[in-house]
This record gives sequence, structure tokens and C-alpha cells, in this order.
Amino acid sequence: MKKLLILILALSLMTVSVYATGTRTMTMGNNGNVLVDDANQFSFYGRTFNYPNIAVGEFEASDDFTSFGINWKFGTDKPWVLGTYFSTESAVNPDDFFGSATPAMFSWDHGLEPNRRIALLYGRELGSFNFGFGFDYVSSSWQSEDPTDPADQSEEAFSTMGFGIGLTDTKGKWDIAVDIGLGSLTDKAADGALDTDKDSWTDFGFRGRYFYEYNPNITFVPHAEGAFGTHSVVYPVVPADDNTEWKSTKTAFEFGVGMNVTPANNVLAVLDFGVQSQTLKNEFTDPNADPTVDVKKETMTTLPFWKIGMEADVFKWLDIRMGATSDWESIKDEGVDKTSRASNDTYLGFGFHFGRLHIDTYTDPEVFLNGFDFISGDGDGDMNMYISALYEMF
Repeated sequence: MKKLLILILALSLMTVSVYATGTRTMTMGNNGNVLVDDANQFSFYGRTFNYPNIAVGEFEASDDFTSFGINWKFGTDKPWVLGTYFSTESAVNPDDFFGSATPAMFSWDHGLEPNRRIALLYGRELGSFNFGFGFDYVSSSWQSEDPTDPADQSEEAFSTMGFGIGLTDTKGKWDIAVDIGLGSLTDKAADGALDTDKDSWTDFGFRGRYFYEYNPNITFVPHAEGAFGTHSVVYPVVPADDNTEWKSTKTAFEFGVGMNVTPANNVLAVLDFGVQSQTLKNEFTDPNADPTVDVKKETMTTLPFWKIGMEADVFKWLDIRMGATSDWESIKDEGVDKTSRASNDTYLGFGFHFGRLHIDTYTDPEVFLNGFDFISGDGDGDMNMYISALYEMF
């Protein structure tokens, strides 16, 4: 359930952020809303202008080089930045949007092809603001052209486009952003009739934060975000009055107040505290069923959530990072059950700095508990779960 609702929030709030992992912010307690980091540009698009001429690679423990991107700087008098990012992650599946209470929405005759095309970022100065724009394109299709069966008109396609804009104060005191996602699909049977038809496929999200300097060592960061989305499909039949429809509606809100503290030189501590609500409602309409409309609703309220993290230098070239999160959750699956629990996670990571190369890791604690594989002979674990590598190209 928790993973489902987190996925819903991620897809709705971060329409254009498919390719960002934010290893540094994750290992400091998933504090991307409170920390300033290059990963911010995927949610607060106005930050793109602050990161020209960088190349970023993301790696996962599955031995995959999952994404790579470059921010290119153009111009001198009126410079602007273009970010181009590509991913090798698995295809975005339309079924993922509907949740655990929903059966498979689409009976793919052929199967979903890889569909992650490109994520683009754009940033420039606009008066006293930094303006940013984000675009994410997901699309794949298949159509039968079997010479042994020329009458076969089978066709399947799925695509989404995400658009985001953001403004950031040139002094970095605040960020705001909004985004919208639009989807389309095609699902035709061998005779050319529609197996599935899109009725509505839209998502909308917004977010903002403000950095208030309480004193030279403490900065408070109030922040808020929200998301709304409606995805619905129709299963056409004859007569049309017997069409069945599945509609999924998503709503999510988050409000919090964070704090950045520098208690000593080269030490940063961060805290975030707030509330979160996420709701997924599925409605299945069948004119021939009783009841005609069957509604399933899943809600998770986090009251409150806690996020803490720290970063400190060990050597000039090495930082240690640790973080923890605690979500005090109330989960209600209407008509099924209700659960109250505390969901806690901890993180360990390191930052390596070699000139213009920066490597951030999310490290497996077994490295410390069992030692390296060549010492322990374990051979089962990974040294790091995630790695981000950033190179400054100037």
C-alpha cells in the first residue's frame, strides 16, 4: 500500500522528473524539498539556470547505468541552459497509474515496448527571476503488418507528455513550479475495433518553498505541494449504452517546515516536519452490473512525517552522510481494513570529490558490518544501492 501511494505521488507531483534519483538528498533523509542540490532542477525548474555545463550519470545496484544527461550552456550576454537527459529504465506502463485495487487495464496483445524518449530542461534569467521549463516525453507503439494475415488491424500505442514551468528568485530565496501531464493510448483488435479507448488522461501538480534565514547558522524552509489527476478508460461494446468505464482519481497534498543548520564548519544538519495526505479513488461503471458503479477508495494520511539528515566532511575529498525518515501513517482501504503504523527508514551515504568530479553514493551498511566481499567472502551484497556521478564541464 505504501509503495502504491508513493508511486501515485511521484507520478503526479513530478511529471517531468522521471530521470532524477537525487542520491545526495536521499541519503540525507529524502530532504529534496529543504536542501539545495542539482537534483532540484527536476522539480523546481527555475534552478536549471544555476547548473550550467554539468554532466550527470545515475547508477543502480542492478548494475544498470540508468540515466545520463548534460546541461549545456549557450550564449554569453544573455546565457541560457539546455538540459538533455536519457534513461534506460523499464517502460512506463499505463497500468501503474491505477493502483493495486485495479485489475490490468490493458490486455496488450503484443506487449509494451520501451517508451522513455527524452527529458528536457531549459533555464534562463527573466528579469529578477530565473525561469525554467521542463518537458518529458514517453511514447511507444506497435502495429501488425503480417503478410500472412493482411486483414489483421491490431494496433497498440501509449504516450504521455509532461510540461513544467518554474520560477526561482535570483538570490535563491524561493522557488515555485507547476506542471501538467497529458496521456493518450490506442488499443485496437484484429478487426480494427477498439478494445480500449481513452476517456481522460490528465495530471496537474504544483509546489513551492521559501528560505528564511533566521540567523547565519539556521535557515527555515516552509514548503507545500499538491497534485490532482484523472485517468479513465472506456471498454467499447455494442450497443454503446453498454460501454464499461474505469476511472481513477488521485489527490495528494503535503505541507512542511524544514530547517538547515550549520553547527560547525563543513557540517550541515537538516530537519523536515509536516503532514501529507494521498487518496486514490477507483470507479468502475458497468450498466449491466448491480450496483452500476463500484467505488474503491484508498487513503493514506501521514501525520506527521519526520526527515532528518546530516553531511560532514571527513577529508577534503570525502563527506559522510546519514539520514532517517519516520512516517506516522494512517492507511484506510475503504471496506477492507484500516492500519496505523510508523514507517521508518535509515540511509548511509558518502560524497567523493576529485577536482571537478563529484560522486554521491547510497551505501549498503553491510560494508561496515561484514566488510568487503573479498574479506568476508559473503559475495551476496552490493557495496552501493545507488550512485550519482556529476562532472563540472568548465
